[in-house]
Order: sequence, then structure tokens, then C-alpha cells
Amino acid sequence: MEKTGQSKEEFTIYLENLVCIVQEDFLVLDEKFHIYDASPSFFKTFRLTADTARGKSIFAINDKAWDTPEIHALLKEQLQEESMVYDYIVHQKLATSQERVFHINGCDFGYVETIGRTYILTFRDTTEQFKERQRLYEDLDDLQNKNDALDAFAHSVAHDLKNPVSSMIGLASLIKRYYDKMSDANIIDHIDDIITSGYQIQEIIDSTLMLAMLDRSDKVEIVPLDMHTIIERVEQSLNHRIRETKATIKYPDEWHSALGQPSWVELVWMNYLSNALKYGGRPPIITLGSEHSGNGVVKYWIEDNGNGVASENHDLLFESFTRFQSKNGSEYIEGHGLGLALVKKIVNKLNGHVYVESDIGKGSRFSFTLPATS
Repeated sequence: MEKTGQSKEEFTIYLENLVCIVQEDFLVLDEKFHIYDASPSFFKTFRLTADTARGKSIFAINDKAWDTPEIHALLKEQLQEESMVYDYIVHQKLATSQERVFHINGCDFGYVETIGRTYILTFRDTTEQFKERQRLYEDLDDLQNKNDALDAFAHSVAHDLKNPVSSMIGLASLIKRYYDKMSDANIIDHIDDIITSGYQIQEIIDSTLMLAMLDRSDKVEIVPLDMHTIIERVEQSLNHRIRETKATIKYPDEWHSALGQPSWVELVWMNYLSNALKYGGRPPIITLGSEHSGNGVVKYWIEDNGNGVASENHDLLFESFTRFQSKNGSEYIEGHGLGLALVKKIVNKLNGHVYVESDIGKGSRFSFTLPATS
């Protein structure tokens, strides 16, 4: 585009009129990529003044923030060689602000007598749109992960419910078919097994509902815990199983004080103690305790004399959708795999962490931390 015949004053008026009708940041460069002029909004956006920016190389302004490979490629490869640039995206980190995203459009304006080869660029700040897209992508990824987790969770719960339901159906069918040939003692034993299966189903449902509730809970009422009372309630709930297994349970003389949600912490201990009774030795010897771990944290723990858990399985213990069989003597016992996942979610909600120390043949120590009261 030839602009010969125009005086410098005439071109300045022409350029000023052009800048006035452009709503975006507008920049005019000469053939050496020095700034000839720019719109007031450009100077404002990039915290420059016309007096200090005019005549400077674009690579020198903003403490050389534009002296980057992508800007060199924009100007020297695309603009010089192809004459046009459409929606060239740059991520720019200016010294006075966080990283911003710009869409750049530009053209080779041709030869201007007073300037020489002239390039015009427009800059559109799309930082917020970029962040919004990133948030959208993250939300989509999160939604996909939740959908995948929900599918896995549904499969896991269905699998867990199938065994006790099948057992109940089988035992009830057996009683119905052979009722007149079975002894009263035999019938009572089968009914007891049906009741046990019913409790297993109830436990799975309660754990599933609790997990769902924890996902929806934003605010948690945190209070000082009376750990002695909490443990008493857990022991009363498990009293039948404690007697049945002939377990010995050792308690500390004193509990260190921590902050938490009492009913949630009761569920934590319920799961830990139930597992110790189930997977401990025969008979189980179980020890409970607490200690200050420093940094305003109290650690609570429970030890059993069971066969232990191989170190490669430690990370799997607290996962919702993982199950494996743990050997107890010659017997293999399989749990439904939700209890410890529930424990982890509860403790994390209370700003604590869960731990396991165990090895085959050496028993297990499960622990969790909570913020200390002072």
C-alpha cells in the first residue's frame, strides 16, 4: 500500500483517525519493529507513555517482556513473510502483573513515505476468556472423573450387596424347602446367618449414604472431643462381637484432646475396631492409644495381633473400589471395601490424615490425626 505524496502531518492525522475507530489496543511499527505510534489504550494496557515508548523497539519495552521467541516468530516469520496475522495467541508475563493472554491480529500496511515499511497490530486481552475456558475444561474433566468414579462405585456396591443378598435368598429357600426335615437348632442357625447378612447389607448401605453425605458437606461443626465417651459408645455397639471373638482390648490411661465431629469420629473408631476384631489374631489382642505428634496435631491409633497386610497393599486399603483378601490364619476374610474409604474421607474432612503400619506376620497399626485443642 503506497502512501507516497502524503506529508508527515497528513499521515499523522490519517493515523489518528484510524486509531480512533479501532476499539482494541492498536500499535504501529516501522520496518525495524520500532514503535511509531499506538492508541492511548495500548499505552494504558501495557503501562507505557507515548513519550517513552515511541521510537523504541517493541523488544525493548516492558523490561524486554516482548523479547520472546513467539513474538519474534510473529513479527519476523508470519508478519514479514505472510503479510497478515490472524488471532495469534500469546501468553505474556509483564513485570507488574500476572500472566495475561492476548489475541494479536496484524498486517503489513505497506510502504509509507515518512515511516518506510509499516506494520499494524491490534491486541485483544482475552485473559478472562482463557481462564473461563480453562475452568470449563477442568470442570468437564472433574465431571468425567466423577462419572467414572460413580460407575465404579455403583459396580462396587452392587458386587458387595450381591453376596449377602444371595446368601439370604439361599438360606431362606433352604428353610422353605426342608423346613419339615430340619431341626429347630438348624433352623435357628440359618436364621442367625440371614440376620448377619441383613446387618452386612445395612452396613454397606449406611457406609454408602455416609460417603455421599460427606461429599455434599461443606461446613462441619468442629468441637473438642470427649474421646473416652466416644470409645465407650463404640465398645457398647461392638460388645457382642467382642465377646464372640474373646478379644482383649487395652485402653490408655488418658486420651489426648483433639477437635472433630463426635459422630463422625465414632464411625472412624467403629471401622478401625471392627477391622481389628475381624482381622486380628485368634483371639484378638487390641491396643488403643493417642499421642501428640507435634505441630498442633494429635495421633490416635489402634494395634492388632493379626497376620498383617503386605506393604504393597497399604495404599489400596483406603480406596473405595479396591478389595483384596487378607489371610487370618488358614481363613481368608473379605470385606466390602467401603469402611476404610469412609474413614479416610471423614478424617480428611476434619483436616486430618490416615495411616497404616503393617507387614505380613507382624500385625497392623492403623492411625489417624486430628487438630489438637490447643
